Amino acid sequence: MVFLGVLGAVDSEYELHLTMYMLLPQNHSKIHKIQRKGVEAVQLLRRFDCKLMSRILIFSAAAGATIGLWWMWSSRPSLKKITPLVDPDQQTRELPDGSRVCKYLKSDALMRFIYSDAKTVYEAVRRGARVSNNGPMLGFRNNHNEPYEWLRYADALERSGRFARAMRALGLPVGQQCFVGIFAKNRPEWVLVEQAVYTFNNVLVPLYETLRPDASVHIVNQANIELMFCDAIAKTKGLLERKSACPSLKFIVLITSANEELDDSVREDAAREGVQLLSLDDFERMGLRDEVASMPDVPPSSDDLATICYTSGTTGVPKGVMLTHGNIIADCTTLDYFKNSHLNHKDVMFSFLPLAHMFERAMQTALYCEGGSVGFFRGDLRLLGDDIKTLRPTIMPVVPRVLNRIYDKMMAEANKSMFSRLFVDVAVRLKTRELNNYIVRNNSLLDQIVFKKVREGLGGRVKLMITGSAPLCGHVLTFMRCATGAIVCEGYGQTECVAAATITIEGDPVPGHVGAPAPCCAIKLLDVPELNLFARDGVGEVCVKGANVFRGYYKMPEQTAETLDADEWLHTGDIGQWTQQGTLKIMDRKKQIIEPL
Repeated sequence: MVFLGVLGAVDSEYELHLTMYMLLPQNHSKIHKIQRKGVEAVQLLRRFDCKLMSRILIFSAAAGATIGLWWMWSSRPSLKKITPLVDPDQQTRELPDGSRVCKYLKSDALMRFIYSDAKTVYEAVRRGARVSNNGPMLGFRNNHNEPYEWLRYADALERSGRFARAMRALGLPVGQQCFVGIFAKNRPEWVLVEQAVYTFNNVLVPLYETLRPDASVHIVNQANIELMFCDAIAKTKGLLERKSACPSLKFIVLITSANEELDDSVREDAAREGVQLLSLDDFERMGLRDEVASMPDVPPSSDDLATICYTSGTTGVPKGVMLTHGNIIADCTTLDYFKNSHLNHKDVMFSFLPLAHMFERAMQTALYCEGGSVGFFRGDLRLLGDDIKTLRPTIMPVVPRVLNRIYDKMMAEANKSMFSRLFVDVAVRLKTRELNNYIVRNNSLLDQIVFKKVREGLGGRVKLMITGSAPLCGHVLTFMRCATGAIVCEGYGQTECVAAATITIEGDPVPGHVGAPAPCCAIKLLDVPELNLFARDGVGEVCVKGANVFRGYYKMPEQTAETLDADEWLHTGDIGQWTQQGTLKIMDRKKQIIEPL
């Protein structure tokens, strides 16, 4: 069959437009006429030495033929469209107090959990073990040429159980008064330690790479941490150097890499500071001792603290955000919005965003609850691309910085020639037209020709990407939706409400907003009279209320009162605006507007 003739025309704004026609076999005579006209045009251009215009015309014909095939494929009546979760033009409804909730909720009651057998993080993993039939849970690899190895749910729970009992062998108490620290990059042992902490209803306190030394000391002292897990000798040495300022620290368990040996000098430093230094293997064996091996679990309740997640402390003393198991599970209800890309036991998530932050932990908890798998990067961002291609994930939590790099790399390649840039621009324009009709796919001819490298760079199987933590430019968000053929959603939140307070619904093609409230919370805008902003005009400070809102800042009642009011509304400090579609748009930080005045 023969498809396509292409005409290039210049409109009143001197912009080149491609008009594509699909011609059936019975129209061959018309095709021959177009071909003759095209040849004559090229000869005429060459006669006048217009080589550039000739190349543009030739390229346009080739591009038009390709796009015509895509157009034919995309015009099939059977092409599946996403059914929006709610009316895209009216995504929220107003409650009597002036707050808004997503129209997905059938009553004014906010969601606290999705499954009645998974109301804590402890229960979520055990549910995952059941629904996956002991499927793979934690994936890792050490070398470039190796595939991912997997620890199954039962094995992960068995090992975390030994870790939990080893803590008892060290003399750590059962219950909410015991705070356990972890200072490590993402790795399977991080999750094993977390689950071990929850096994006897203890509280996990993560530290992360960017903390100042004095901030680390503050956290260890305020939380009265006796046991710290470290994944590097350098971190261990740093803690030992500051041991005199951390009198509570008694034990360090070193999770070393295969190529990292524990030298005698570190052991001597630990002994001199009165700290018991243990390898992970030695620590795990302690959990097999007769006096602790048969101890029954003491699971947490949904109201018990799961973690204290400290803020960065870049402008002052870090604040410890107290989050319960119920808070974390409630925030996981956000994933209930994703009916077309619903998480299941076959899904694989790539883990590289810090587990010390709640965005990554909430995503992992939601996936474990469904019996899914999580594969970890090797700890080196330079090897990120190879890890992703090897793992081939279906779920990817990301941050704008990552998406910006993908976009910049694609545009740098496209800008090497006028033709390739034109082709990419046309492809994005046509794919955007599909997105506007709620068609999300990656099987068109354009996907195979223009965007294949982007998808292959992400492993080729991604079906859901969620971005958060910072604003994302609208053109980058649209490009990623076009290039990946995946559901790409943008969320908004902060640690004080676990992670997500809002998220865009599946298929919503409109950028520039952060979606509707999560099913676990309501959002209202509060007047900011000093900025002449009033809620009656649909603009003001964003406030959040619901089961995902934190209990307060640890040992900081004054700061808690400044952020969490008497009616349990979390004052985020962000200025927001309701759009005509009932979604939230974040405009700026309140302090950033006021302080320069």
